[in-house]
Amino acid sequence: YAQHILKRATEPVQLKQTTYKKLSNFLRWKVQEGIVTVKANKGDPMAHVTSVTRGHVTLKSYRQEAAKQKSKTSTHKKKKKMALVNLYRIPHHYVSLYHLDSDDVKATTAKSPERQGTGMLTAPEARAILEKYISAHNLVDTIMAPEDVKVDGPMCDTLYKSKKP
Repeated sequence: YAQHILKRATEPVQLKQTTYKKLSNFLRWKVQEGIVTVKANKGDPMAHVTSVTRGHVTLKSYRQEAAKQKSKTSTHKKKKKMALVNLYRIPHHYVSLYHLDSDDVKATTAKSPERQGTGMLTAPEARAILEKYISAHNLVDTIMAPEDVKVDGPMCDTLYKSKKP
């Protein structure tokens, strides 16, 4: 009783306040309905529940009613989903060095209204800015190796920045 009924109850179960008063009376009623079968043990005719008819009409209707109640409560309380995303920011000196579009860098067209205009970019947005720069300056070697990118002056300065002595 304590391991199965009380653990799964959605509300506190007060057996003594029901019409059954005792668990054996409740089990006797369920045996008569054909929901459970029991085994007697040393004077207690309702000592062990041996099986439960899970396909019984009463249990099916209870499951359906419980599912309806759950769907009603879940439609009223929609939870907001939270997603963790890596965000990137292009430094202002790179914006001027590469002559990037300030609207793209400020993320004015971001999907999330919270990020619009903040300059916080997702990886696909940052990659799109890079690809736009590469295509605008014809840095793709279409003849020899289309997967390679030619390095121009600003990219060379960024990639191979020399340390000042």
